[in-house]
Amino acid sequence: MGLLNPFVPNYHIYHCPEDVSTQNYPTPTGAPRIRSISCSQVFAGGPWLPAAYYWTYTKTTQIIKASDTWVFIDENPATINDAAFAVQMTPPGSFTGMNIDHPAPCHNGASGMAFSDGHSIIHKWRSPLMWDPSTTSSSDPAFLADCIWLSQETTVQR
Repeated sequence: MGLLNPFVPNYHIYHCPEDVSTQNYPTPTGAPRIRSISCSQVFAGGPWLPAAYYWTYTKTTQIIKASDTWVFIDENPATINDAAFAVQMTPPGSFTGMNIDHPAPCHNGASGMAFSDGHSIIHKWRSPLMWDPSTTSSSDPAFLADCIWLSQETTVQR
């Protein structure tokens, strides 16, 4: 989040108060995490999308559907390894969904998300597989519906 620091210097906004994980996750000892929120990979080149087929953005004026393009999400402490939340796009009609990074279920199975038009939501996931870091792919109908919804809110096809 260093690039955003000149605009928003308060690092506390990058941590959800519901995230009680520590820097030694999953061990409950150690200092609290500084950050629990990640930025969508569509603002970082989108390598997992794959970017050749989907729009990525470097300027806000490039965003095609601002109200359907999330920027920040609560990320699961088990997968928060960098500042970008990777999404493997799952178009409607797919038979299998795939997770690279996993959302955090801190809000009773739901995650906070902020969108590029300025609105935010707490999104309730249909399947607990969505936030289970041991699940990377599944054809479970609820998981598949979650993957399709997340993809539709991430970016659009070229």
